[in-house]
Amino acid sequence: GVGGDIDVDGTALVTGVLTTTASAVFNGGFTSNGDTATFASGNADDPIIIIKNTRNDAASAGLQFVKDKGAAGADGDDIGQIDFIADNDAQQQTTFVSILSEVSTAADGSEGGKYAVRLATHDGEMQTGLLLQDGNAEDEIDVTIGSGTSSVTTIAGTLTSTGAATFNADVGLGNAKSIFFGDGSAKITGDGSAETLKFFTSGAERARFD
Repeated sequence: GVGGDIDVDGTALVTGVLTTTASAVFNGGFTSNGDTATFASGNADDPIIIIKNTRNDAASAGLQFVKDKGAAGADGDDIGQIDFIADNDAQQQTTFVSILSEVSTAADGSEGGKYAVRLATHDGEMQTGLLLQDGNAEDEIDVTIGSGTSSVTTIAGTLTSTGAATFNADVGLGNAKSIFFGDGSAKITGDGSAETLKFFTSGAERARFD
């Protein structure tokens, strides 16, 4: 055992297992050529990995996933993936959530990315619930939410669309809810329970169908 400090000016080569009973501090860069690093703890809410920047400026710490294949990149190349794995009730390790980033377009000068959040759905099969992808024009990002014809997307606040909205299925509003135009002085209000449809202009009802 070594009870004091060890200063290594060159390279320290450890061919066996390096075990520390206290925190290990690296004041320089740290590179691991191994395939897997595991942090295990039996304590509640542990282990925790903290990446901290303490410089007094506007910059922050970062986490990078780098795909360096040593050859030309291609559409569909995976860049990085984070899997959230837990036991099912048969104590089988199962991936329930996965975050995946990949190359959408690898063409030089037209690079585009793709970001997907995938979830296990009923039978454990992974489906994409949120997809952000390079669009068909510069500075355009396309977003797809949900998977399956019966999927439900709930928005707690206000949904604002700066472009045209296209609905390929029925649009449902609750009873006594309205479709507003402009500042709301012109609107259409429907009430399914009363079986009425009201039309307003200048804030006043002008016509009613019942």
